[in-house]
Amino acid sequence: MMVAVINSIESPICCIDCPKCCLKDETFNPLHPLKLVTLQLDLIPPVNMRTEALEKRLLKIICIILAMIGPWKAFSAPQLPEPEFSWKNVAVDGKKTAVFCIFRDSRGIMWLGTNSGLYFYDGITTHPVGETEIFGTQVYSIVEKDNRLFIGSNNGLLTYDYASGQVIESDIDSPKEIRSLLLIDDDIWVGGLNGIYKFNLNSNIITDYSKGLPHKSVYSIMRDSRGILYVGTYNGLARWDINAEMFRPLKVKADDFELSSRLFANCLLESQDKEHIYIGGEGSLYMYTPANDNWEKIALIGNNNIKSLYNGGNGHILIGTDDGVFDMSKECIKHYRHDSRRELSLADNEIWCIYSDSQNNVWAGHERGFSIASNSNYLRTIELSALAHSGEGNEIHSIYRDTKDNLWFAGNNGVIRLSYDSTPHWYRHTDLPNSLSHNRVRAIHEDAENNIWFATDAGINRLNRKNDTFDVFYIVDKQGEHNSNWVYALIEDDTHFWIGSFLNGLHYVDKKKFNSSDRTIVSDMSINAENKSLELSNNLVNDVVKDQGGNIWILLFRDNTLTKFSPTSNKVIKYDIFDLTGGYPTNISSDNQGRIWCAFKGGVIIFSENDKYDIISVH
Repeated sequence: MMVAVINSIESPICCIDCPKCCLKDETFNPLHPLKLVTLQLDLIPPVNMRTEALEKRLLKIICIILAMIGPWKAFSAPQLPEPEFSWKNVAVDGKKTAVFCIFRDSRGIMWLGTNSGLYFYDGITTHPVGETEIFGTQVYSIVEKDNRLFIGSNNGLLTYDYASGQVIESDIDSPKEIRSLLLIDDDIWVGGLNGIYKFNLNSNIITDYSKGLPHKSVYSIMRDSRGILYVGTYNGLARWDINAEMFRPLKVKADDFELSSRLFANCLLESQDKEHIYIGGEGSLYMYTPANDNWEKIALIGNNNIKSLYNGGNGHILIGTDDGVFDMSKECIKHYRHDSRRELSLADNEIWCIYSDSQNNVWAGHERGFSIASNSNYLRTIELSALAHSGEGNEIHSIYRDTKDNLWFAGNNGVIRLSYDSTPHWYRHTDLPNSLSHNRVRAIHEDAENNIWFATDAGINRLNRKNDTFDVFYIVDKQGEHNSNWVYALIEDDTHFWIGSFLNGLHYVDKKKFNSSDRTIVSDMSINAENKSLELSNNLVNDVVKDQGGNIWILLFRDNTLTKFSPTSNKVIKYDIFDLTGGYPTNISSDNQGRIWCAFKGGVIIFSENDKYDIISVH
């Protein structure tokens, strides 16, 4: 008997208990119960089985396994894991304040409805609005109309006027304990613990439409793409009957729903394909299809209490629960919770509201303020633990992709290699011979012969690909006075290396010298503050890069200048970055056009041919 355990796939591959199983030639559906599959394949044929039959059976088994594994990758580059949300946590007024709703107005201002009044967020901090008028008011819902915000609160309907900056009580006799508002043209539908009402902004008349509701307490209101109004109550869902001009209850027809059960329709959301309506409640999430009156319980969310739903774009549904945030798509479902060990986790698991902005950033309001997760297509966060399959940390200094498409991540805890056809490999200094000489690795370089070099705090290391070990070299000048133990930079200049070190300047070394068995290499030329050849202000080399003209650019620590050196002419040009930009230089890099980029606090200065430069400021 052969046991085939498919353990290289992170997402489940089969829905054993579900009729819509991937083994029945149907698309995998994440809305059904999932189990990881272990296949037991009996490969011992009966004595009288012919060889051809056995071959056919083996071929069939292999096809099934390949189909379950999915499409093969047609490239060898390592695939980064799916990015996870990292959360920026913001406390309202610097204290424990619950955020019940988040609303972005037509001006782009983010408004926060809290258990202690109304606030707005300027991207850095929160600011109270009308603190004396509504101090202690619980704000649950916000809509905008005609240069005003209409605020649903426990004290009734309030209005914020942009012109005066004041919050005032509505001049109508509005119901108290409002939980949901919906604006349709000149009408605001008001739902709360005392029923549902329609407030006409032109006539200033409010009308009670609570008759026909399955329960008087209304928690959610939604209008679908066909213009049909739905109301979620404490004990069921209702739909607007346009002919009778009243709401009528909808009966839950899910197989697992007991008649004695109570459907608390806490939140409602129409799917992005406009075919379904999601109903979130206590311990359940249902998907209702109006076209065929079909109900289906989504088991993947478990028995969590659903408090908020929002379309996150690209087919994603964001779900706020009493156990954190769920991000559900057709491919998978992700769960985000508070973790006291992780600074960038959710600040709290009790999610009252969820929102996605135009850049698909996710906003979650909870008991301790709110949290923001960047979901930009341009900048994504991938945790190191997901890359390295390890919980150990590494402060990354350098990232490099070699000609074999390996990704290298170097930092203060060794080097991580990520390859497509193998598990991540973490190289660190050990007591074994030919290990990495030091765990602090500051730079990576691949030379013309495809050797991989690492600049460390204990010399330079060359990867021995055959043995997967390191050859370690130490550089010293001819006088034996300046060595390169703390190596910060390593670049190639045809037949030589330029090696920059902290405390000992630059060394120029013929590459052939590294072919000897001697691990201490004498440089051909040394440049430092003592020999005055380049007039370096100090020996604290930060970085060294080469432009397309073969010029060497040198950045030093504790120096305002960037030095350009031409090896062919021995010409030296110094650029005082502080005089040019008003900022101190911090990093340098070269692009594929041969331009040199020098970063300073507040921007970057870009050097091109003929000593021209451009300054880009972010102030």
